[in-house]
Amino acid sequence: MVTKINNIEEISLKLYKYCLSIAKSEWLAEDLVQETLIKFIKIKQNEPNREINITFLYTIARNLFIDEKRKKNEIPKSPNELYESSFDSTEWDSLLEILYSTLPIRQAMLITLKDVFMYTSEEIAEMLRVSNESIKTALHRSRIKLRETVNIHQKHYSHTNLIKEFSLAVKIRSH
Repeated sequence: MVTKINNIEEISLKLYKYCLSIAKSEWLAEDLVQETLIKFIKIKQNEPNREINITFLYTIARNLFIDEKRKKNEIPKSPNELYESSFDSTEWDSLLEILYSTLPIRQAMLITLKDVFMYTSEEIAEMLRVSNESIKTALHRSRIKLRETVNIHQKHYSHTNLIKEFSLAVKIRSH
């Protein structure tokens, strides 16, 4: 399910849409795309065999945007402030891509039911017709796997932040 990067035009268009959604300015969005592509090229030069997906490029663009805001002392007070003002479907897609490319579908589904839709483990067990203990065990293992994968690929994310962001994405999209 991980989106592979095929060509520069496709990358640029997706990045531009994302950057425009967070920056709310065509000029700033163009600058963010350019800076992100420069970083992308440098990474590929240093590590030519490294696979880079669009989610990673969105992260680079978001970090560049935050860095730019910090330089101008326009730092968002919380991560939620950034999402409330700029959330769109590309962010939703990125979070889903991370969750569903990291975990098997059953584990991703359990995390979604428990942490996003706030079902209790007993309710999930009843829905799936399995024991409550097996749900708790599967959730524990899923969170460990998600945490390990996220730590490997993105050291600044914790699984809790990822789940909170995913939960926020679902709540915003449902309104």
